[in-house]
Amino acid sequence: MSTTSADAIDHLVPDPELFSSFLEISSEAIWVMDVLENKTTWYASPANQLKYGITEEKDFWVNNLHPDEKGRVVAGFQHALADKQTLHYEHSYHFRDKKREYFFIKDKLKFIRNVKGQPLRVIGVWQDITDARKRQQKLERALEALEADRLRFKHISEVSNLAMWEMDFVTGLIIWTSGNKALSEFGLTKPDYHLKDREDSIYPEDRQRVLENFNFCLTSKQEKYFDAYRVLKADHSIAHIIDQGTILRDETGKAIRGLGGWIDISRERDREQVLETALEHQRKLNRELEIRKEELLQLNEQLSLNLEVLSEREFILTQSQRLAKVGSWEYDIRTDVIFWSEEMYNIYGIDKTFDINNREEVLKLYESTDIPLVDQMYKSLKDSGSLPFDIMARVNTPIGYRKWVRITGYPQSEEGRFCRVLGLVYDITFFKEAEERLRLSEEKFAKAFSNNPDLMVITRESDMVIFDVNEKVFPVLGYTRDEVVGHNSFEFSFFANITDREKFLTQYNSYGFAELECQWKRKGG
Repeated sequence: MSTTSADAIDHLVPDPELFSSFLEISSEAIWVMDVLENKTTWYASPANQLKYGITEEKDFWVNNLHPDEKGRVVAGFQHALADKQTLHYEHSYHFRDKKREYFFIKDKLKFIRNVKGQPLRVIGVWQDITDARKRQQKLERALEALEADRLRFKHISEVSNLAMWEMDFVTGLIIWTSGNKALSEFGLTKPDYHLKDREDSIYPEDRQRVLENFNFCLTSKQEKYFDAYRVLKADHSIAHIIDQGTILRDETGKAIRGLGGWIDISRERDREQVLETALEHQRKLNRELEIRKEELLQLNEQLSLNLEVLSEREFILTQSQRLAKVGSWEYDIRTDVIFWSEEMYNIYGIDKTFDINNREEVLKLYESTDIPLVDQMYKSLKDSGSLPFDIMARVNTPIGYRKWVRITGYPQSEEGRFCRVLGLVYDITFFKEAEERLRLSEEKFAKAFSNNPDLMVITRESDMVIFDVNEKVFPVLGYTRDEVVGHNSFEFSFFANITDREKFLTQYNSYGFAELECQWKRKGG
């Protein structure tokens, strides 16, 4: 393509002065391509001509595309130009100025064609979205940091008897994060745990005071929440907890989310040092949340801008799917057409130019060993008797990422007739990788425990039953595994001196650990 000077304004618009003024105050650059003459004319204010380094160089546009994107951008333009049905096209790319710095450009195109669909002219409008791109990247980094915080909270909870909560005051739902034992012990495993469930778990004598304090915190626009009270555990026993957190609000001051945690202090009342350590962890987390406050405010600003473009329902759904890594899809039996949500494209690592209704192309995204399973899923879409379904498969994205996905489908009827299938795709890569890490960790522990040169015994504290021993115990003490495992430790006279056992138990019950040098008896004395 060749370029001409922007002085062609005089020949294209009825009021050149008005058009020039528009260019002066606009951040846009406009270009018009005469396809038949292969000539391109650029229109921009002097400032933008200088900014983008617009010249009459023959291949000005192509030569200044980012090398990593040039092939994709040029190919996309040529494809749209050749497609007789395409009237509008939009793409984004990095463009280099005279200073060899790159701007991120959104280029919106309109194709003017004759009755045969052949292109006559192409009109394009540039929009510099560099700042918006940077804000988006900062937003993504903030979300990644929040996810890292969530993982850090989980690790802390597993070693500090801590249960972290995240409250959504819009839906009333609470998400709990802790070790499996703590979640089960406190009855926090319910799938849709609600604020009402939290109220019911509070000990009746404390309930009114706790709820009044909590509601006052929400309505008084306080940022910090703190309380100590009793709760009923799953087995109806009573536990004393400290409950504290941070309340996040929108620009109007309305509480929208809460982040915090429970600390079980029932046993730690006699362990002040351990309790102080746990509280320091909580304070540190709150300080880190304060650091994130500015990023959350910027996130709210970005959300406000997005809401001006999208409807509230569509926006919330899209953002929720992206944060949860869940995409939705729909298959219309009558038209034999599949529709994907935005997050579906993100999960599979493709853009909207990908033909999702081309089954052969879609199947290429899956691992070869999983293709028969996914292909059978496609074949079952028109058969209501095969629905619902719930499968897992592995995906290879076009840029080489390997993911695990869970695919579900549910039949839908209208006026008693089966007409469509609604489904979800969950990106479960994180959970699959976590399962693999847990499996490897358990294998390492088992090997270390079994091969340790010292005698090692695992005893259940609640009833002192021996849960497991390593191989060193058998030759040293003379017992077999069946004689030891599953028996109460008090059945054996391991200690040569009974006073040594009393010292050991007294020290363990007082401090939670014990260390003692003493003589042990072998089997038979």
